[in-house]
Amino acid sequence: MIMNAVPIPAQSFLMGSDDGRDDERPVHRVWVDAFEIGVTQVTNREYAAFAKATNRPLPQTSFPDPDQPVAVSWFVKVAAGSSRTAIGRRNGQQNIRTTLKG
Repeated sequence: MIMNAVPIPAQSFLMGSDDGRDDERPVHRVWVDAFEIGVTQVTNREYAAFAKATNRPLPQTSFPDPDQPVAVSWFVKVAAGSSRTAIGRRNGQQNIRTTLKG
């Protein structure tokens, strides 16, 4: 299965809030490495084909329509080992990198 993706260039942005919750303070610059993202959302049908081809279990969902986008929380993905996030520093800026395991 080939999915169309577009490149997102590496860049920094300001994240947080000076008047938000404690875990949102202070406003700080975050660096995000370049990555690619799908042009469209992955449907249940497409994910089922991927899961079958890679011997992965299908996630439980309240939205089983084959043409509906896959609805799985980030926490489920991390628990299932389908993604990996690394946080480090580059030039004094927080660096967040997320890659999907294939």
